[in-house]
Amino acid sequence: MYITLRKNKKIKVNILGEGDPIIFIHSYLWDSNMWEPQLKELSKSFKCISIDLWGHGESDFLNKEDTCSLKELTEDIINIADQLNIKQFDYIGLSVGAMLGTYLALNYNNRIKKLVLMDGYSGDEPISTQEKYINLLNTIEHLKYIPEELANIITPMFFSKNEGNSKGIFYRNFKNELMNKKEKNIDTIVKL
Repeated sequence: MYITLRKNKKIKVNILGEGDPIIFIHSYLWDSNMWEPQLKELSKSFKCISIDLWGHGESDFLNKEDTCSLKELTEDIINIADQLNIKQFDYIGLSVGAMLGTYLALNYNNRIKKLVLMDGYSGDEPISTQEKYINLLNTIEHLKYIPEELANIITPMFFSKNEGNSKGIFYRNFKNELMNKKEKNIDTIVKL
């Protein structure tokens, strides 16, 4: 289903199962499909709600004038919960989803029952890491796509060394998805 939020933009929300609600937020450059194995199992006992962040999966992209702060993304999650009449929920976030979970817990702790944060960081990135990411993003923004050379740099960041060495199906699929990101979504991905 789609939920309309900012300026009539639609965000993709998948709901599976019944019971106490769990909201899932994916990692940067992925989408809610990354949670498929967890959703399949947990939806047997819980109402699982997975959300595609702006410019990811099937959610709309943002315009140049739109902003995309942790505060605004967190408000989007709360607005989705409100539209679904969910007062309290468990939360599971990976990477950027974990960063958002930290912000949710600090600013909406009355809405969170349980919190699972994975592979996230809520402090300042070291300058060398910031420069690496900024250079990658500037190149992607300029090109308006992710060429294979950059996909070869980005993809290993999301996988264990073993998966990277074997380049299994998840690795290959993610790399392929990176190289096939739509031009209209690149600005939102860079902004996020």
